[in-house]
Amino acid sequence: MSTRFWPGLRRLGAASALGLSLIAAACAPGSQVPPVQITVLSPTPVTTAPGTPMVGTPVPGAQAVPAVLTANASGNSITLIDPVTHSVLETIDVGFPARSVAVTPDGRYAFIVNGASGANSVAVFDLITKARVSDITVGTDPTMINMASDGRSAFVTNSGSNNISILDVPMRTNVGNITVGPRPVALTSVTVPSGTTIYVVDQGGNEVSVVRPAAAGAPAGAPAAGSPTAAATAAAVTTPAAATTPVAGVSPTAITTPAAAMTATTAASPIAGASPTAMGSPVTAGTATPGAGVIATIPVGVSPVAIAGVPGGTKLYVANQGSGDVSVIDTSSNKESARIPVGGHLTGLAVSPNGTLLLATMDQPTSRVAMVDLATNKVSRTISVGAGPSDVTFSADGRLAFITDRVQNNLFVVDVASGRVVSTVSVGGSPVATQYTPRALVPSTVLTPSPGATTAPAVGTPTTVTTPSAAMTPTSAVASPTVVATPAAAMTPTSAVASPTSATGAAATATSAVASPTSILASPTPATGLMTPTPTP
Repeated sequence: MSTRFWPGLRRLGAASALGLSLIAAACAPGSQVPPVQITVLSPTPVTTAPGTPMVGTPVPGAQAVPAVLTANASGNSITLIDPVTHSVLETIDVGFPARSVAVTPDGRYAFIVNGASGANSVAVFDLITKARVSDITVGTDPTMINMASDGRSAFVTNSGSNNISILDVPMRTNVGNITVGPRPVALTSVTVPSGTTIYVVDQGGNEVSVVRPAAAGAPAGAPAAGSPTAAATAAAVTTPAAATTPVAGVSPTAITTPAAAMTATTAASPIAGASPTAMGSPVTAGTATPGAGVIATIPVGVSPVAIAGVPGGTKLYVANQGSGDVSVIDTSSNKESARIPVGGHLTGLAVSPNGTLLLATMDQPTSRVAMVDLATNKVSRTISVGAGPSDVTFSADGRLAFITDRVQNNLFVVDVASGRVVSTVSVGGSPVATQYTPRALVPSTVLTPSPGATTAPAVGTPTTVTTPSAAMTPTSAVASPTVVATPAAAMTPTSAVASPTSATGAAATATSAVASPTSILASPTPATGLMTPTPTP
């Protein structure tokens, strides 16, 4: 150790000097280095320039693992599932109907849309302590949340107030609301070096609003150049006076480890049950819309409910529930370039990590998943699954698909290559949204196998996993006949379903706390098989 450090050690005190001396001795040639506990970084309130990583503080006893999350509406919970063993890592009671969930890139915090009637908020939970650390006020009847790829901003659709809320994730505040089209229920954000663009599904207007929340080089939550600002008190952009309700003793924190620069993340919301119409509607160019950060509107099919994008966000796909088809959007021109006939009452949508395959879930006239080859824009296979599939997401390598069933309270795991259901995982009541995250912090104890733990066998053998404590440490990806490459610079597009609807049959567990419905989701009538609207609880 250099002698220039000793004056500083005298100021630190004897205890600190002794500790550093022991470290120096341990690092000397031939010395034994004692074992140390490896910890994980968690957010701290440190200000850095946009696009640069933030520093963190150690979290003893925690481990970062990939996870599939479900938002459980009637279960008032979120569930974390190991994507390799298909075991439940944890189910966290949040105390309200969970409509949608997004995890910060460092894996420490979950932002959960509160579906309780009149709550109009997003709750922030610490995944390590399970504490509810903040409540962020948003618009009326929020349906889903989407996290920007750098983790500094999140976006919330508010179907009751016809706007989206822009959240500052590190500070846990709502920095402003931007008016969009009627009944926004889903969105995706595309981030490139020049900035972030948000594509909002306006179910009530059969359109997608294109929103620029910030000018190039400005923070993601700032108003776009030329758009109204809070100082101008424009009607289309508002800044809530009480944007966040902090929890005593907890200070706002920042996120760490920003993700790839070009990433499309997605969310979906099957809210309304519109009567199916003839497919093949005319493809219409987007029209410019002045002010409020909305730069264009893109007409799509009837009653759009979900949106997903390829890595990099050059193409987006919109599930049109009423017309039973999928709109293809070219983001370079902000126009609908094609329409893919799928059929059925669509509820969710996801695109594989390599951008070659699309999965669309539907609950009528039968419960199934359609596989669409994006090279041909044609359905290549359909898979029967569950009784009320509501949402879908992919594993990081694209080999597995995870499908929530809001009727049977399950998460189905499908091997994409074979099209077979390989595992069935019991989760919370009415899982209406699912998301894959490459990093979620969990206590190390939940990764320790317990006596009688049930792990998923090799792909091809259907199983049922119901043991919440049976969580094994993640290993290599499950093998399948077809390997789907994952772009290194792109996060897996994920989706979420909002505004849960009541499940039909005895398997459903309804709750009176679900937010006031904005519309209804059709459900099959057993006697006739016809699509019949069922009220949202």
